[in-house]
Amino acid sequence: MNFLAFAFVGLLLIDTSAINPAAFVGTYRGSLWSGDGDSPSITTLKIGADLVLSGEYSFIEQTGQTTSGSLDACQIEMRVLICQWHDRYGTGVLKMEFDPSLCTFQGQWTTANLVSTGWSYWNGSKGCTPVANAGGSLLQRS
Repeated sequence: MNFLAFAFVGLLLIDTSAINPAAFVGTYRGSLWSGDGDSPSITTLKIGADLVLSGEYSFIEQTGQTTSGSLDACQIEMRVLICQWHDRYGTGVLKMEFDPSLCTFQGQWTTANLVSTGWSYWNGSKGCTPVANAGGSLLQRS
């Protein structure tokens, strides 16, 4: 009986970590922290022929100006997607933790110089019904 319980838990762990990259694809509307405040944002994730995730984003700054950028080098760790962002301000890391249905993400971003800037939020939803994350956050706060 103990063996069956162990095997079942093992299957759950394998199943949870084997998310198809295509499941993240979509356009997520939300907000991020930029400069002095909350900025409306659009984050689009796509998958290439090589099955690697990448994307684009734009946000409206407090001045009303729109800034656009790209996401690349994306890696999947369970329901956490970690990408490099690039725009006119520089480059850095974006970590997005998705709900179990992959409808929404709660993210954090930082510049390439992690020590001096800390982390800021970056969130989005693609409009489907999210599933609650009863297990707590998968992101480790730095």
